[in-house]
Amino acid sequence: MKTHTFKNTLKLSAAGPLLLALSTYANDCSNIENDVNYKFCDSQIGWYIGGQLGFAQTNISQNNMNHFYDKTGFEASSLNLDDSDFSFGLMAGYQFNTYWALEGAYIDLGERSVGFTGRTEDLNAFYDNVEHVYPQSGDGLSIAVVASWPISEYFKISGTLGYWIWEGDYTTFDANGDVGSDSIQGNDIWFGAEFNYSLSQRIQIYLTAQRFSLDRDDNDVLGLGVRYYFGSEHRVMKKY
Repeated sequence: MKTHTFKNTLKLSAAGPLLLALSTYANDCSNIENDVNYKFCDSQIGWYIGGQLGFAQTNISQNNMNHFYDKTGFEASSLNLDDSDFSFGLMAGYQFNTYWALEGAYIDLGERSVGFTGRTEDLNAFYDNVEHVYPQSGDGLSIAVVASWPISEYFKISGTLGYWIWEGDYTTFDANGDVGSDSIQGNDIWFGAEFNYSLSQRIQIYLTAQRFSLDRDDNDVLGLGVRYYFGSEHRVMKKY
């Protein structure tokens, strides 16, 4: 019994400095005048809104597309592939403290296209099959947890883990117009990393790299975003 108690105490002692560092490295500004242990005051706490613009790319090649055409059983090959587009996101969230936030967002990864040629004796059957072959993209709603770590009074690094409910709609054309369509939906995990800078006490800008795994293809995003915090303004202070 004594040995069991001793081991538990030892574990807590080892974790103590880390817990102390987490609690004193940064505080919100509500009790700053009474806290003598802070290193700086984090005013970006509470509700916020934001937006993001980026460049999204589907991880697929023309060889991949040709392989998918072969699997349809029809003779076809891709002529050109547009696997990237601008992306954007709109978000709202709540920053519980310096380290944790919960964020909801609408995310659109942009459009994709592929040009192809083929040969068949049954044109309708050909279109019925190849209309399901495309580089995947989508748009939809996300909920994510954001974990942050301050590296100075102005800079943070963050990691994001999200759950994305998405949909992709696709249309196939020939010289005479629309000849077919397809639609897919999914529910998938996505993750990302951010480098954040507090431009002012209410405005944060950030650079981000994100990966979205769709039904078949992964999409990578590089983006630039901004968040606006509605919390009360406070003077940023440092301990010397």
